[in-house]
Amino acid sequence: MNNVYGYEDIFNQLIKNYKNNNLHSSLIFYGSKGVGKRTFINTLILKILEINFNDKQYEHHTNLFINNVHPNIKIIEKEFDNKTKKLKSSISIDQIRNVKKFINSTSSINKLNKFIIIDSSDELNLNSSNSLLKTLEEPNLNTYIFLISHQLSLLLPTIRSRCLKLKFSHHNFENFKKIIETNIENIKDTEIKFFYDISLGSPGNAILLYNDDLNDIFEMILENLSNNEINTSKIKFCNYLSNFDNEKFLNVLSLFKTILIFLNKVKSEVLTPENFLSLKFKNLNNVSKLLTKQNIIDRFEFIVKNEKDLLDYNLDKKLFMLKLLTR
Repeated sequence: MNNVYGYEDIFNQLIKNYKNNNLHSSLIFYGSKGVGKRTFINTLILKILEINFNDKQYEHHTNLFINNVHPNIKIIEKEFDNKTKKLKSSISIDQIRNVKKFINSTSSINKLNKFIIIDSSDELNLNSSNSLLKTLEEPNLNTYIFLISHQLSLLLPTIRSRCLKLKFSHHNFENFKKIIETNIENIKDTEIKFFYDISLGSPGNAILLYNDDLNDIFEMILENLSNNEINTSKIKFCNYLSNFDNEKFLNVLSLFKTILIFLNKVKSEVLTPENFLSLKFKNLNNVSKLLTKQNIIDRFEFIVKNEKDLLDYNLDKKLFMLKLLTR
């Protein structure tokens, strides 16, 4: 149950429904990315396996599930494109057609229902969405479809209407702290407060930021955002960031956007230092005084407009950052 901090009531109700053969066949788990929807579903399925099998069988089925080879559990995610060496942009119609085959095939474990996890359903294209809709319209009594959505409005209204929707809200600090301390050893309380503020209470996003050592980069960003002049410190900072691989560089840009959004809210007095737990975030008030509102907006729009081209065309990261920081 440690993996469902903050969502215990939802978890207990779903397990109760399952035991009473009253679990809805299609469910949408929706909420901000990183709050723990996939972890929740994994824990739910593990509990169902525990209900159905004795200790030795449970261990066997758990290993199959963890290694994504369980014959009764199918996970649908964006596939890797061997030609481009990148993840495909969407979940394809062929993947959803394979879901239909999976549902209709004879199960090798008759004692257990079938489970399908689509992570995330936001990444369905129009064709795959329509194909999934047909599956939802003809539910199978022995099959459960779990859809993960980070932005519910991206799903077709007809898909939303055929599913039970479960909202996963942001965590309060107490639950956030429990999750972070479970996943990161010896983390300081000051760091937990910082990651709570920067991730908006999303443990998954916080762990990614922690793993990328973005705690110190936060202060560097504030220092270099405070003016639009080119100086030695700013050039050194841009050189430093330009050596990051694409994935980490994108995480840095995401951090930039988050900071700019917060600066804009502080500038507009929507947020005050009292809204933050971390002392680092309280410094946003001082930085916001050094920037104009238009300057903040211009920098945010520059990232949004150009970040895709930066990586698609392998443009110069250092030049990109210099343009961003001197706007």
